[in-house]
Amino acid sequence: MATLFFKNLPVHCTREDVEAFLQPYLQRSNIHHYDIFKLPGKDFANVTVLDANKAQQFILKHGRNTNTRMSPSPLRWEDGRIVSVSRGNREPEHLKLRSLKYEENKRNDVLQKLAKQPGNGRHQLRRLFPFQSLQCGTWGDGNGALRATFISQYLNARRGILIFGRSTLAVLVNCESPGDWKRRMDLPYLNISNVVVGTCSTNCALTITIRMPPKISRPEVESVETAQDLPSELVNLMQQLSFDRQKPKDRKQRIRVTSLSPDHTASVGHCFVYQFKLASAAEMNSISTLLSHNRGMPSATPLTTLYRYRPKESAIGIRALQDELARVDNDAGFLPFRIKFQTEMLAVNGHLPPRTVQQMLPTIIKLHDTMGLDATTDALQRLVRNLPVRSPLEDSEQFSLHSLNANLELIASKFHPEGTIYDLKNRHDHIALVHRVTITPAGYYLEGPYPEPKNRVLRKYDGQTDMFLRVIFADDDGEQLHFGAHGSPLEIFSERFKPAIKSPIKIGGFGFKFLGFSHSSLRSQTCWFMAPFVHHSSLIHSQEVVKDLGDFSTIRCPAKCAARIGQAFSDTTTSIAVKKESVGAQHDVERNGRVFSDGCGTISLELLRRVWRDSTVRGMVPTLLQIRFAGAKGMLSLDTRLNGEKLILRQSMVKFEGTPALDIELCGSNPRPLPFYLNRQFIKILEDLGVPPEVFLELQAIELERLKLITTKPINAANYLDHNRMCNGQRLPSLLKMLDDIGILFHADDFLRDTVEMVALVQLRDVKHRARIPVAQGVTLYGIMDETGILREGEVYCVTESDGARRVLAGQVAITRAPAMHPGDVQVVTAVDVPDESPLSHLYNCVVFSQHGSRDLPSQLSGGDLDGDLFSIVYDRRLLPRKTYLPADYPRVKALDIGREVQTEDMTDFFIDFMASDQLGRISNMHVQLADRHPEGTVNAQCIQLAELASTAVDFSKSGIPVNQDMFPKFDNRYHRPDFMAPGPRVQMTQYGPNIEEDDTYDPAEKDAVKELDPAFGYKYYESDKVLGRLYRAIDEGRFFAEMQSASRRALRDLSYSETLVSKVWNYVKREAAGYIYEQYIEEAQDIRYAYDLNMADTMAQYTTYPSHPLTEREVFSGTIIGKSTGGQSKQTRELATAMKQQYERDVKYTREWIMRSEDSEEGDTTEALPRAMACFEVGLEKDPEWQTHKVESFKYVAAEVCLSELKKMNGGILRRDVRRIPTRYATAGTHHPGYHA
Repeated sequence: MATLFFKNLPVHCTREDVEAFLQPYLQRSNIHHYDIFKLPGKDFANVTVLDANKAQQFILKHGRNTNTRMSPSPLRWEDGRIVSVSRGNREPEHLKLRSLKYEENKRNDVLQKLAKQPGNGRHQLRRLFPFQSLQCGTWGDGNGALRATFISQYLNARRGILIFGRSTLAVLVNCESPGDWKRRMDLPYLNISNVVVGTCSTNCALTITIRMPPKISRPEVESVETAQDLPSELVNLMQQLSFDRQKPKDRKQRIRVTSLSPDHTASVGHCFVYQFKLASAAEMNSISTLLSHNRGMPSATPLTTLYRYRPKESAIGIRALQDELARVDNDAGFLPFRIKFQTEMLAVNGHLPPRTVQQMLPTIIKLHDTMGLDATTDALQRLVRNLPVRSPLEDSEQFSLHSLNANLELIASKFHPEGTIYDLKNRHDHIALVHRVTITPAGYYLEGPYPEPKNRVLRKYDGQTDMFLRVIFADDDGEQLHFGAHGSPLEIFSERFKPAIKSPIKIGGFGFKFLGFSHSSLRSQTCWFMAPFVHHSSLIHSQEVVKDLGDFSTIRCPAKCAARIGQAFSDTTTSIAVKKESVGAQHDVERNGRVFSDGCGTISLELLRRVWRDSTVRGMVPTLLQIRFAGAKGMLSLDTRLNGEKLILRQSMVKFEGTPALDIELCGSNPRPLPFYLNRQFIKILEDLGVPPEVFLELQAIELERLKLITTKPINAANYLDHNRMCNGQRLPSLLKMLDDIGILFHADDFLRDTVEMVALVQLRDVKHRARIPVAQGVTLYGIMDETGILREGEVYCVTESDGARRVLAGQVAITRAPAMHPGDVQVVTAVDVPDESPLSHLYNCVVFSQHGSRDLPSQLSGGDLDGDLFSIVYDRRLLPRKTYLPADYPRVKALDIGREVQTEDMTDFFIDFMASDQLGRISNMHVQLADRHPEGTVNAQCIQLAELASTAVDFSKSGIPVNQDMFPKFDNRYHRPDFMAPGPRVQMTQYGPNIEEDDTYDPAEKDAVKELDPAFGYKYYESDKVLGRLYRAIDEGRFFAEMQSASRRALRDLSYSETLVSKVWNYVKREAAGYIYEQYIEEAQDIRYAYDLNMADTMAQYTTYPSHPLTEREVFSGTIIGKSTGGQSKQTRELATAMKQQYERDVKYTREWIMRSEDSEEGDTTEALPRAMACFEVGLEKDPEWQTHKVESFKYVAAEVCLSELKKMNGGILRRDVRRIPTRYATAGTHHPGYHA
C-alpha cells in the first residue's frame, strides 16, 4: 500500500478531472483500483493505491529522475504543464485500503469468470450517441395505415446525447456546451418495452416504448457546468460536435422535475413513446450492435416508422372525455361512478387514445343497461389486461374501435360473479372495494377497485364506498419518492405534490378532496380523498365526516390532530357493538412520571366470546385484542375477574372525545405466537453485548442446511413450508406430502419445482442481505401489563400456545423490540410462572410486564408502550448478552403548537412536509455504517447520538418536529460502506423459473457511463471484519442456488416418467376413485376454473412492482415477489407480497370451498366433493381454454390436492402407494434436523 503525490495540477480542476487525466497512465501500469483525494482550489492530489511495488514502478516511469531531473514518460496536462509525481508522506487511510482490497478481489473474481466464458457479452463498444431532436407521443392509427403510426405530441428540437449505461439509458437534453444540459431523462432498461430503429437514411430514428414515465431532472443551477465535471468520453464527443468549452464551475446536485419543458407537461404522464432523430444510418447500426451484444440491454427491431404530428392530442382528448363523462347522465343515460372510473382509466393510464375511449361510450352504456354494473366494470378491467403494449410490432387490428367494442362485449358476456371481487365483497362484511389514484411527478393514474379491509369511515358509509379514494403519492416507477442519485425531490414535493393534495381530483364528473390519513399510511405516503354524497337525506362533505368522528378542536398540533383523526382510517377486520353501560374506566398505573399501563385495558370473558363468534377468522380465540374504540386505541387483555360484558379503558388509551360510535374495531390479535428472527440491528447489538460471533454463524448455518434440504426430498419441502406458514392457502405442503405418499416426486413438475425453489431463493436472499435468521428458541408477542400486581420488578410472564401445546418460559431471557439501535434496547429479565388460580394463567401468546419498579420495562426497549407494540423474547442461552447497558432515556419532544385550531390545510402541509423531511431510513443506514467502523460498535458516542436522532424521527409523525440534520455525525457516509450493504445480483423471473443474473459481463474497473454522470452517488465497499460481514460472506447466493437446483435435478436421476406429473396423478385418482361419476360436474368445474383463473390474473396485475408488467403465476402461487431489489426484498415489496398472499389465500380458500360444498350444505361432503374435484382436475388439465387470456396453470394443482385429500379421507387417512416406487436412495431415512430428512 502506498500514496502517490501529484503536484502542479490546475488549481481549478476537480477530482473527476484528475481521474480522467490519470486513468490511462494508471491502467497502463496495471493499477486498476485507486482512491483520489483532491481539495478544491489546490494544485495537488493524493492517490492511494494498494500495491506499493506498482506505485514505485509508476514513480520510476513518470516521476523525475534524481540525476537527470527528467522523467522518462512525463505526465503532461492538456495545457502543456508537466504534473510531477512522488511518494506521498500521508499514511493511507485504513478504510480506503480495505475498500481498494475489496474492489481488487471482486475484479479478480469477475475476471476468472470471464476467462471461463469467452465472448460472454463483453464488448467494448461505443456508448454515447448524439441526437438532433426528440419527440414524445404514442402509437396510434395514422390515416388507415395497417400498422401503428408514431403520433408525436411533443417536439423538442434541441440537440442532446444518448448515454447507454449498464442498466440505464440516460438522455441529456438541450446540450449547448459540454456541461450545459438543461434536462436529463433516465430510462432503466427494465422500463423499456421495445426499441425500434429506422432502416434507411431517410428514417434515422430511434423509437423507444416505455412502460412508465421517465425520471427527469435538471441541474441545481440552470447554467453552465464545467466540462471537467463530465466523463472524458462525453467531453470528447461534445467537442467533436463543435460544442463550446465553457469556464469551469463546480458541479451541482440534480433537481427532480416533472417534465422537459412546460409544453412537455401535457404529454409526459400519458405518452410513453420517445423518438430520437439520429445523424445517420451508421449511428442506428452502431446502436443496434450495442444493444444486441450487451446482456441486460433491450434488443432493437429494424423497422421504418410511420409518423404524424398532433401536439397535445392526449391531453386535449382526456379533457374532452372527462367533460363527456360528466354530461353522460344527462345526455345519454345513467352510468355509475365505478364504470366512469374504468372508462377514464383507459385514457388517463395511456392504455388507449382518449378519442377511441370516447367513441366506445355508447357500447359501454349499452353494456351497463343489458349486463349490469359488475359485468361491465369487470369487462373494462379485463379489456386492458388482455391488450399488449401497443407498438408497430403488434397487430393494429386489435386496437381498432370495432375490435375493442367486440372484445368488450365478449368479455362481459362471459362474466360469472362467483369468486370475483364483487362476490367477495358480498360474502364478507369487513371487505370494501376501494378505488385508488396514484399521483407521481409526471401525472396521475387510476387503479382498482381492489378489496380492502374496511375502516370506521367506510363501515359507517357502507353504501357510498365509491365516493372514497385511496390516494398514493409515489415516484414514477411506483416506489416512494426520496433523495438519491436521481436528484433532490424537494421541487416535486412543493410544486407538484403540495398543490395536488390541496386540489380536487376530478373523475367522472365527481370532485374528490382530501379527507385524512392513518399513522401507517403516512409512512407509506397514502391518504384518503372523498367526494360529496347524500346520506340519510343530507349532503355529506369531508368536514361532516371528520366532525362526526369526534372533537379535535382542542388539538393545536397538525401532526397530532392528523394522527387522532387517522385512528378512524385504520384497517379493521371486525366491528362489534358494545352497550354504553358495558364500558368502564380505570386509572393508569403511574410512577416517577412513567405510565406503566400506557395503552392497555381489559375485557371480560363474556364480551370476548362475542368477539370470537363475530370474528372474520374462523376458529380464532385470542385473549388479547388490538382495538380502536370511539376515541380510544390500544390493547385489551382478558380479565376473568370481570363479570358480564365489560370493556375497561384507561385514560392513556383515550386520545379524543366526542364520538358517538361504540364499536370494538379489531386491528389485530394473538391467536398464535409469531416467530423471532435476528436482523442486522439485533445482531450488531448482541455482538457488542458479548455474544460470540460463532453463535450467529452457527444459527445461519442451520438455516442454510434447512434450505439445502428442501429440494432434496418432498417431506423436507413440505415441512419447511408448513413451519414457515408458506403456501398454506392452496395446501401445497399437503400436496407435496401426498404426492410423496403415492410415490411421485414433485421435482418432475416444472411448476411445483420452480415454486419451491422460489421460496427457497427469497429466504436465502433474506438471510444474506438482511441477516434475517430464524431463532427456534425465540418468540415475538404483544405486550400488556400485569393487572394483578403479582410480578415483581424485572420479571415477565411469557406464555405461548401453538397447536395445542402450551409453554411458559422460566429463567433468564433477553427481551427487545424493533427497531433497536441503542445498546440498552436489549435487556435481560427473569421469566416466571404464575399460580394456576391467577387471572394471568388464562392468557396465552403474550408477554406480561410488571407494574412495579422505578421505570416500566416497555419504555426501556427503544421507547415502547403497550398500545399494540410487539416484543421479542429470546430464551436461547447462547444469545443471552454477557453484559447489558442502561436503557436510553430521551427527553420527550414537545409537540409543535401552532396556537390555534388545526385546519385541513395544516394537515395536508404536514403530510407533504413529512414526506420531504422523514430521515429515519437515512439515520438507520448511518447507524449501520458507524457501528461497523468503530471497534466499540453501537456503544460508540456517534451511534448513541444517532439512536437518539432515530427516536426523534420516529416521533416526528406525531410531534410534527423533524430531525435537526445539523446534529448528524460528520463522516464520509456516501463513500465507504461495509460489504454487507452492497447490492447483490438481480433475480430475473423467466419462463423457466427464477434466475440469478450475476453482473459478470463487465470488468469492475470499467466505468459505467451513466453512473459516471453522478460520481457523488457511487459507493465504495470494504470487507467488514465484524460478524455481519462474516455472515454475509459465508453465503455465495449464486453458487448456493445453482447447487440447490442441481440437487433438485439429481432427485430425478434414473426416473424416466413417460407422462407428466399431473397426468400421472390424474390416472392415479381415476383408478382409486373407480365407480365415481363426475361428468355431471364438468360445466360447474369450468365455472370454478374460470373464476380462479380470472382472480389469479387480477392478483398478478394488482401486485406487480412493474406497471404494465404483471407478476408471474409462480410468484403469486409461492406467495413471493421477486421485485426490483438487488438484494433482500425492500420493505415496500415485503408489504406488497404480504397483501398479495392474503388476497390469493382468500381466493383459493373460496375455490376449495366451492369444490367441496354439497348442494344443500356449506359443509364438505365426500360423496359430492370427490366427483366435483375430479371434474375440476380434468378441466384443469385443459390447455388454453377459450376464455383464458392469461396463461394460468395452477388450478389443476389446487384440484389435485382436493382429490387426494378426499381419497385419503375415504381410505381412512392413508393413500395407497401403487404408482411406482421411488428408488431406495430417496426413501425417507435419517435426519439432520427435526423434520428434515437427509
